[in-house]
Amino acid sequence: MMTVHILNCIDRLLKDIIQDSNQPFGGKKILIGGDFRQTLPIVPHATNPAEIIELCINRSSIWNHFKKLTLIDNMRLQANSEFNEWLLKIGAGTTPAIAGLHPNMVEIPSSMICVGDLISQIFGNFADTDDLANRIILTATNEMVEKINMKILGYLPGEERTYRSIDTHIFEDEDENEQAGIQVEFLNSLSTSGMPPYELKLKLGSVVILLRNLDHRKGLCNGTRLQIVRMQQKSITAKILSGVNHGELVCLPRINLTTKKGLYPFILKRKQFPIRLAYAMTINKSQGQTFNAVGIHLNKRLFGHGQLYVALSRCRNPNNIKIFIEETDITQGDVLKNGRQYITNIVYPGIV
Repeated sequence: MMTVHILNCIDRLLKDIIQDSNQPFGGKKILIGGDFRQTLPIVPHATNPAEIIELCINRSSIWNHFKKLTLIDNMRLQANSEFNEWLLKIGAGTTPAIAGLHPNMVEIPSSMICVGDLISQIFGNFADTDDLANRIILTATNEMVEKINMKILGYLPGEERTYRSIDTHIFEDEDENEQAGIQVEFLNSLSTSGMPPYELKLKLGSVVILLRNLDHRKGLCNGTRLQIVRMQQKSITAKILSGVNHGELVCLPRINLTTKKGLYPFILKRKQFPIRLAYAMTINKSQGQTFNAVGIHLNKRLFGHGQLYVALSRCRNPNNIKIFIEETDITQGDVLKNGRQYITNIVYPGIV
């Protein structure tokens, strides 16, 4: 997901430091990894695929200097070569066309179609708390993530506790800060990707995901999954559920988080615990993670390159993937025809 501008910036920086402008990166060896089948760089307000493709790193003039090595073994799915081959076709957009449907439609295997409640099929009765971190529901939008997380939180036993953030706004012009007159209630209502909510609702035992890098040595990185152990007024104690620090207890403080420039006419500054509930997350956020069971909840059609490939490739066992598509709101994308379910697979041929 790195943009071409970042790669070019690293190139110019190293040339300047090494004082060697004749070799890429000043002669230093650079190792990068990724998969163009997965989601591409996020381009705010992009109107067509070409704008996104042009920001990919393989559009850089430096790209020709790289030696390309390809991984050929899917470590998640070594025991299921048939599903692995199907996944690669999904990622490359080379699945056979279906008569009467748009070329980017693919059929969902009957074993993956969710019949009944998706939450109960993925999480069961929530009895095995140690296994909750290995199960996830993926969806396309942050709005649906919040709805699913709140619904699951209601199923958990125990008393719910709410932590409210302190929200302020910042303008680059100091005079504007004094004259803006933005209501605090409006700031509280704002919710954006990568930020905790104004009202953070938790229960003992609930699973959360870290939204910021706090301490690499302790394993507290963006994307680390934790389980709430104690809830104090000014701190939260949690147990790490993933990585080499699995099982260790850590203390999470409130920190100041800010939005990126350009998202709003001002910068939102929110003092809150840098966590969110992690029973559901967006497909884009799930990249790089592996789970024992994955549910895919779609109330809107997929809208980005590689989203279907990313969602389907997060699980070790294809039999533990369940896809639930709401009948409402999906009128131009995913369809039910002759008793079979089809789903949109968006792939930009110019990048794969």
